[in-house]
Amino acid sequence: MQSIKLFAIPFAGGSANFYFKWKHLLSPQVEVIPMELPGRGARINEKPFTCLEDAVEDLIKKIDRECVSEPYALFGHSMGNLLAFELMQHIRKENLPLPVCAFLSGRRPPHIIEERKRYLMSDDDFVKELVEMGGTPQEVLENRELLKLFLPVLRADFQLVETYHQPEGRELLDVPFVILSGIKDTIANAEDMEGWKSYTRSSCQIVYFNGGHFFINDHTDDITQIVKNQLT
Repeated sequence: MQSIKLFAIPFAGGSANFYFKWKHLLSPQVEVIPMELPGRGARINEKPFTCLEDAVEDLIKKIDRECVSEPYALFGHSMGNLLAFELMQHIRKENLPLPVCAFLSGRRPPHIIEERKRYLMSDDDFVKELVEMGGTPQEVLENRELLKLFLPVLRADFQLVETYHQPEGRELLDVPFVILSGIKDTIANAEDMEGWKSYTRSSCQIVYFNGGHFFINDHTDDITQIVKNQLT
């Protein structure tokens, strides 16, 4: 069976480390390639992006180096979902091979604009938002020194997402979508997920999980099984 690369893009504040455990949960034919963005992990000394276009340019270089002439897929949760979607638009525009599948998790369709500007909030209000969303380690939230290091990266990521506006007049993508959603997600409402069907000419499967915005933390086995079934 031919192997396939799975480029996995992190959520706001997340790093490539989140996806490392997936390497042991997927079939040997699926090579997980966690994507690292500036400001975290091995790139902690680099300035994080506040502009989506810059982040996409950074990601496309990595994917190009990994050779898109071979079969590959994309996975992205929340901010990673948006980056995966825009990455496909960039790839299509450059006439490069599109992924065989895109797993788009925890984010509403691109036409639904994010009205709230959390990245402009005071530190106290911003941290309250993080607590409500979940996903941020408790040891970070309770440690002032860690927060001092972590908040600028999170603000940059939120700015990247909350200043995004989808360009008009785009073509549909010839890519199968698998949309993953938490039924209790107050940020990416489950009822909005049907809207993803209008962005692809191919199939669009929507899978709902019991959980909030970070349902992926509680359903790792189920999600990796879906990925494995789809790709192998």
